[in-house]
Amino acid sequence: MRAPGVIALALLVTGPAPALAFVPYRTADNLHAFYWPDSCVGLTAYVGSFSEIPYDQTMGAVRAAARTWSTPAVACTYMNVEIMTGSGTPPHAGNDGRNVMLFRTDRWCRWNDPPESCSYDSSALAITSVFAKGDGHIIDADIEVNASMGDIRWMNADVMIVPGKYDLQNALTHEMGHFLGFDHTCYKPGANKERQLDDMGKPVPDCG
Repeated sequence: MRAPGVIALALLVTGPAPALAFVPYRTADNLHAFYWPDSCVGLTAYVGSFSEIPYDQTMGAVRAAARTWSTPAVACTYMNVEIMTGSGTPPHAGNDGRNVMLFRTDRWCRWNDPPESCSYDSSALAITSVFAKGDGHIIDADIEVNASMGDIRWMNADVMIVPGKYDLQNALTHEMGHFLGFDHTCYKPGANKERQLDDMGKPVPDCG
């Protein structure tokens, strides 16, 4: 099962008092929420071909995004995302048991798309694909960063804010939520999927 993602935790108000809720990806039958069976999950980042931001700043953004979702930064989680650095030719994004972050500088398309077509949304900053078994336990998750489209440029806002560019750490923090199994917190009518349920089984509100 594959759940592609491209908002994670939210405060949902249900009555007079706010309640902290989250929206997990779910299996096709809606019976099981996605989850990682281990508390420590590795993610290998391949950033060799990405040169818009200096390497150390890029890896700093990757690690900071992972820390945002990990213990001890988040007291209510059992998860810890461990960032490793990859070298050489990166693997393809897919259900192969390897969790990877890829900076796509050549072509913003699925790796096996034919030359004349492309299945990725050209406006997407990044895409996270999560693969899980029928009971919801995640077996693979990959993050792909759009670094090949001319109208999508990146910056490190901690160093310098550049108009028209996107903050890499902010975007990666969003994708890390998907990597951990969180779905969007609202439903877009007309979307080609059923309305999501939060962790308490309540339907999420419309995005509008």
